[in-house]
Amino acid sequence: MKSFATVLIALTIAGVASADTLTAQVELLGADSAGTGEAIPFRVVGSLTSDDPGNDGLAFISMDFSLVSLADNSTPVELGTAMTLAAPGDGTMDNFVQPLGYDANYGGTAVGNDIVQAGGAQNTIGNNPGADPFLAFPSAEFISINVGQGGQVVFEGTLTFSAGDPFGDYEIRVSNVLANVISSGAAAGSFAIYPVEAATGVAGGAVTVSHQECAALAFSEGAADISAEGRMFDGYIDPRADTTGGNPVGLDSFDIVFTTPAENTDGSSLDMSAFTVSQTGGNAVALAGIATEDGRVVTINLDGPLPVDNWVTICVAARAACSGNDISPGDDCIDIGFLPGDIDQSGGVNPIDLFRFRQFINGVSAPTFGTLEDFIDTDRSGTVSPLDLFRLRQGLNGVGEDPWADASLPAQP
Repeated sequence: MKSFATVLIALTIAGVASADTLTAQVELLGADSAGTGEAIPFRVVGSLTSDDPGNDGLAFISMDFSLVSLADNSTPVELGTAMTLAAPGDGTMDNFVQPLGYDANYGGTAVGNDIVQAGGAQNTIGNNPGADPFLAFPSAEFISINVGQGGQVVFEGTLTFSAGDPFGDYEIRVSNVLANVISSGAAAGSFAIYPVEAATGVAGGAVTVSHQECAALAFSEGAADISAEGRMFDGYIDPRADTTGGNPVGLDSFDIVFTTPAENTDGSSLDMSAFTVSQTGGNAVALAGIATEDGRVVTINLDGPLPVDNWVTICVAARAACSGNDISPGDDCIDIGFLPGDIDQSGGVNPIDLFRFRQFINGVSAPTFGTLEDFIDTDRSGTVSPLDLFRLRQGLNGVGEDPWADASLPAQP
């Protein structure tokens, strides 16, 4: 009878080395510094490169993480408590995680102050929980093909410094990258067995982060793969439709993130009185309320959608809770525009926007901040589909409404 140890060996040992390479790169999703107790979000992207005949994607991944002080090359932070590692929330790596896949602990195991052997494997051995020896996992009937080709988020994580962790600069380093790939041309099937090959694992460059005694208060930048509604960023122009079924639509609620928890300038808890709203024109909007649990992530609620063809500016008069220092001029406001059709974020609508739509939807390029839906979900359905291109063309040509083509925003405040 098979044991789980036997399953693990079968999933992770490849008999033949391939000419394929997996590069694992840490990418920050916002600020690169934080005070005590403040999370620095990041992700790890795995990218496969191949020589002929190539492969059918990742079958297994594993890697180690360390946090190295640039002051003395030590590792004084206990990553077992400071770092979280998980499969991406979009489900694209679920077949590598129990119960669909096999992992001893997808988030890795704390050894000393490092985290080792984070990752998992797909059910390439065809384990069927309904057949002898009735092992509960890995249980995926059909595995995922082509994972990692073109890049794949393999981990989403956070790093949070605790009291007692030394202040200063650190590097998040990945090492001991291991990977197996599915041999090219494997036939997919129900609980099928797939040939796998060992790939060369390469750690990308280290990423520098800082533990600050108290971070300066400012609006955080946006983050890749986090929607503008979930983390608004300065200068974002909403290029999606302004009407649905003849009814006005647009952003009227979104989250902003500060670099450190904020409070009112008198030391009281951050509230609505700290914020002001102004605009360059259009239908007037006002602040309807805010919501926050920690003074760092704040939900802004307006009394109506952003005015079309205009900018709205959100400003805050507040101070850093950790220092009592007021937010600096220039760091205290964020501008948000609304110009249907302006996919390239230029402040004007022109033929390049249609070109940018095609680049985004075909994966030729990607937004620096935000998600694809923020830019090319033209009909605001929540997903990107061919109807969005149709709706964009309608808008540019003014079918049933004022044409978007050649429209422009006033100068950004």
